[in-house]
Amino acid sequence: MNYKGKSLGIDFWREHREKWVRSGLSQSNYCEQEGIKISSFCYWRSRILSEEAPKPTLRFSTLELPQGSRKQGLANQIKSLHW
Repeated sequence: MNYKGKSLGIDFWREHREKWVRSGLSQSNYCEQEGIKISSFCYWRSRILSEEAPKPTLRFSTLELPQGSRKQGLANQIKSLHW
């Protein structure tokens, strides 16, 4: 079957990714067998993997300064924390 030139959705590519994993074939052999362009398969495989990857979370930490820190002392402490 040849899919060349057709606009295919992500579900189509998810299904092919799962079939490829189960097949035990190399990507190029699987694509040749299915009539899929290897470049399209690799693009969608990468896109699906990036969507399934956990998204990093941004966390903030509190910086506690000693009681009575002066402005210059504070600046030096902050500089020492900068990597």
